[in-house]
Amino acid sequence: MAGQAQQALLTAVLDRLLPAVDELPGAGGLGLAERAPNDPLLDAAPCAVADVLAALPEEFETLAVVEQDEALRTAQDRHPDEFGILISVAYNAYYIDPRVLVRIERLTAYKAGAPQPGGYPIEPFDESILEQTRNRDPFWRKVEP
Repeated sequence: MAGQAQQALLTAVLDRLLPAVDELPGAGGLGLAERAPNDPLLDAAPCAVADVLAALPEEFETLAVVEQDEALRTAQDRHPDEFGILISVAYNAYYIDPRVLVRIERLTAYKAGAPQPGGYPIEPFDESILEQTRNRDPFWRKVEP
């Protein structure tokens, strides 16, 4: 149950960090709380999101928006590094979501997807161009341990 409660809390937090815009739900409403634990940023700080969530009041989800924002500011003050990681994780999940990319394209006429694989053809890399560098004598000073 703690996992579900934490997931619901993270959903509410994501909705405050990246709220709904027009017809697009907030980051939590897009279901991005499920994607967040898989972000590679958390490899170096696996407890970052959990630490921020633990600093929030239990009733966070039922608080008024102003109170939620104040609770998030307090959590940020208590855990600034972890909060920064949470923000990055939220942005990573949000800005790779296809629904968000479609909205960006519609509003800006800018192709929001990656240029590859649907972009320009890339010639296979010619490793022979590295041959001269590979054959050079070392020009750096060796440092003994």
